[in-house]
Amino acid sequence: MSFNINKDKIVDDMGFGGLFPLPVGTIENTYIGIIDPSQIDMNNISNDKLNKLLLDKSPDDNPVIVLYKMQ
Repeated sequence: MSFNINKDKIVDDMGFGGLFPLPVGTIENTYIGIIDPSQIDMNNISNDKLNKLLLDKSPDDNPVIVLYKMQ
């Protein structure tokens, strides 16, 4: 499987700090990606629920699964 994605089409309303999860699969028109929590800059997170989830992150935590669509 391969993906050709234009970075200008990405909308980050969660505040992952410029990170973008490469797709590991799809469900209908939705892409599935994963981000390692230790790579997320806590200063850029704009979603309160994600911020609370990652407050006590550690390198051993499971990845964050991200579902997204392209514009």
